[in-house]
Amino acid sequence: MSRDTIVDEVRKAREEYARKFNYDLDAICADLQRREKLSGRPVVSLPKRPPVSIPLGLSDAGKESPAQR
Repeated sequence: MSRDTIVDEVRKAREEYARKFNYDLDAICADLQRREKLSGRPVVSLPKRPPVSIPLGLSDAGKESPAQR
């Protein structure tokens, strides 16, 4: 299988960004929030949706999707 150069580029950028913050998720999130504010773009916050409960044994896992039929 050939390598996807775009995927490689994205992974490299992600690695460099994480390394810049010593892989500290709190620092990464703080930087993203700072950049979000500086962008001047509106931020949309959707209301929280209630969780959906699926009884055991009734999930769709392993079933064919309509596209596979």
